[in-house]
Amino acid sequence: MDQSESARNVVLRWINEVWNRGRIDLVPELVHNPYIRHEPDGSTHTFSIEQSAERVSRAQATITDVFIDLRQILAEGDCVSTHLVVRGTDPGSGEKLLQTGMEIFRIADGKIAEVWTTAGFDGEW
Repeated sequence: MDQSESARNVVLRWINEVWNRGRIDLVPELVHNPYIRHEPDGSTHTFSIEQSAERVSRAQATITDVFIDLRQILAEGDCVSTHLVVRGTDPGSGEKLLQTGMEIFRIADGKIAEVWTTAGFDGEW
């Protein structure tokens, strides 16, 4: 398996297993320690493995039935670009949520080391 394919598989597992199936136990296997997240406003956040797992757990508790629909995934070397649609339900109001975004992941040592993310845009594109 070449580097691009290996990097692509890490991101696929992160989205399909951790986010969509709630496999928080896989976070240490898929996320580098530390994991760096670059936000659209230019801020950067650094998470430990434990903080990464807590972030996923908190999001899944905040948005029930959260599901990430991966529309496109492109890999080149150690970087993977994704176009995704996130669906879920606000448990307080029952309102259906629909957001679209893009993320670029950098893989190091077979784990997600960094991600650059767009803000979640309401709707689907």
